[in-house]
Amino acid sequence: MQQYLTCFGISNLLLSFLLVVNLEMKQIIVKEKGIFTNVISPTTKAKLRLLFEVAPLGLLIENAGGHSSDGKQSVLDKVVTNTDDRTQVAYGSKNEIIRFEETLYGTSRLAAELASASA
Repeated sequence: MQQYLTCFGISNLLLSFLLVVNLEMKQIIVKEKGIFTNVISPTTKAKLRLLFEVAPLGLLIENAGGHSSDGKQSVLDKVVTNTDDRTQVAYGSKNEIIRFEETLYGTSRLAAELASASA
């Protein structure tokens, strides 16, 4: 099995990451609770590729009724300019994404949409 995965370039680290993401997505989709984040900071760069990891999971989460964000917009609204574009991401319920965006930037696009819809 290890040789099979290695021929596709799948390392043990990637396998561990996929397992964790799978468990987090189950928590978000099935139980409708929780949040998965992979954020950047001044000392760490974005690790997840928009085209191959972030957008496909964002599509899955948003079609299941959840939300995704890069801190400013849905990850599905981001434009891919290079196959190696990387971004920070959060997947979760509406309230969790609002809290994520407000914590990072002080405002949330979802909270603004919610306020304008109720007005």
